[in-house]
Amino acid sequence: MGKNQYISFAIIIGLVIAVSIFFRDPAEETNETIEIDEETLAKIEELEQEVADLHVHIDELNKEYSDYRIASINEKAALQQDQAAILHEMFYLYEMLVDSEVIMDYHHGGAEMKYKEMGSNEIVYMSDYGDGRSFNLIVISRGSQYGKHLFLSKPSPEDGINWTTGASNTISHYGGMITDQDITRVMVYQPSGQQQATIKEMEDGTRIWYASFDEWENQEMTIEALDKEGNLLWHGGWKEGQHFSERTDN
Repeated sequence: MGKNQYISFAIIIGLVIAVSIFFRDPAEETNETIEIDEETLAKIEELEQEVADLHVHIDELNKEYSDYRIASINEKAALQQDQAAILHEMFYLYEMLVDSEVIMDYHHGGAEMKYKEMGSNEIVYMSDYGDGRSFNLIVISRGSQYGKHLFLSKPSPEDGINWTTGASNTISHYGGMITDQDITRVMVYQPSGQQQATIKEMEDGTRIWYASFDEWENQEMTIEALDKEGNLLWHGGWKEGQHFSERTDN
């Protein structure tokens, strides 16, 4: 018998043995039984109880978290109601102080009130520091914790409008004065959006403008002054870290 025949014969015998093992009755495999002593059973029962106790503890923690979350939500709502009531009271007090002009002695060192407008949701007033060119514009909105303060000065005759900026907490606001009667609209642009400014006219014909944003952005921004046809007459703002202000209709 050649070498290759021996190899083939060995492979056949191996396959026969493997098939007989695979298909034999499991009951014939062994008659041995696994015995678990009482100590092992007790340990298993102990572990099962620990697992059950952990599930109970997890349920208790979930309930405590849910109760805490509900309590936190209720507490936050109560605090918001208290804050709203306080801000409402503050606005009412400012109404009395501004309307009576007592606020000029209390908050502005006796300066003259140049302008005031009492609205149901907004109070606007401006103080004159006595030189006829320097003013303090204050805008107080109902429900707002912070008033908007801007220090204004009259613009040069060449520009006919100017601008300044300020911030209260996270609110940014812009404003200025207008002497050019052709300017009827002011737009303010910053990365978060745009606002059309509010314009108010004083008794002497000088107008003030202001706009505010809920976010303070120390980035490039642009202000545009337009006439009633929408023509750009002036622009200003911040560009490449520089303040600029220039007429565009010359």
